[in-house]
Amino acid sequence: MTTVLNNRRIAELELIPVNIHYAYREKSAIVSRSGITETLVKVTLENGLVGWGEATRCADAGTIVAALTAMRPFFTGRDVFQDEAMHRDLWVRGAGTCSR
Repeated sequence: MTTVLNNRRIAELELIPVNIHYAYREKSAIVSRSGITETLVKVTLENGLVGWGEATRCADAGTIVAALTAMRPFFTGRDVFQDEAMHRDLWVRGAGTCSR
């Protein structure tokens, strides 16, 4: 158990776009759609533990995958519990790299 707790660095981020088709069309005052495309995020730690997440749908899946791919260096090799440091580094150091 100690090995698992001590080795918490992020080894890999896998981005998985999925299309989900509805059996019935969703209709409301805001939206009319027959399905959605989501981006699942699989985080694998160096100790083998795996976590799953979901990226927002505010943009199309291609844009989300491109953005997360560009962010990958800010997360890979970092301790998974250092989320505030990763967030800071992404916004402070990452701002100058977005236009490249």
